[in-house]
Amino acid sequence: MRYIAVIDIGKTNAKLALFDLVEGRESDVRRAPNRVIDEPPTRITTSTGSGASSRKR
Repeated sequence: MRYIAVIDIGKTNAKLALFDLVEGRESDVRRAPNRVIDEPPTRITTSTGSGASSRKR
């Protein structure tokens, strides 16, 4: 195995990084801003265009 993909979903941005294990560095990174929907019953952070969401409790 040469590569590992890492997904980081934060409050303001979502990031997908492809890490090259042989070179020991990121070989590609993609970022997208997260949009906050501040409506009841819970506050939701969504990743635009990815179809994924993360609920804050």
